Amino acid sequence: MHKNRTVVASSFFPARFFSRGGFTLIELMVVISIIGILTAAIGGNYMTSRVRARDSERKNALSQIRNALEIYFNDHGHYPEAIDGKILGLDWGGPLIDSNTTTYMVQLPSDSRAPNTQYYYEVDGTDALFTDQLKYRLYARLENPNDADTDLDGDGDVGDEYDGTNGDGQAKYCGDDYCNYGIPAPTTTMEEVW
Repeated sequence: MHKNRTVVASSFFPARFFSRGGFTLIELMVVISIIGILTAAIGGNYMTSRVRARDSERKNALSQIRNALEIYFNDHGHYPEAIDGKILGLDWGGPLIDSNTTTYMVQLPSDSRAPNTQYYYEVDGTDALFTDQLKYRLYARLENPNDADTDLDGDGDVGDEYDGTNGDGQAKYCGDDYCNYGIPAPTTTMEEVW
């Protein structure tokens, strides 16, 4: 037995509300388009904020290394040797320990967020005992080419790289690509020629 159902209209649900069969194709396309636009806007901002967070982490890592190098300098009277862009030839991600087994950092930061990237360390001086190493520079590769800190020559154009041109000395590689950010020892600048 089949009963007829009657819909009672009220002031909240008018009768025409119940008689409609569904959304039209145009209405569905408009809604899907709006959702797509919102997703793209939110997704783009999300990716940009992740890149900025990783770059901030890189800058912070170099500052932490700088602090450890200053403690090393206070103990030894010079900065540690640079071997192949590494501090004392030690791997990034390992401990920073001197020949007296004094630990200056339990774990040197490593740039594992981007593929084939690493930090780069250089020191001045040529003395075989390393006692004339009184200046250093630390370098990184930032992902955001629009970061204001990538204006290395101060001309207002961001995205500069330590590629061996414009007076920035020998090219500095932070993995597979040129470094585009750096911090110096307190006794020097990024522009000073050694």
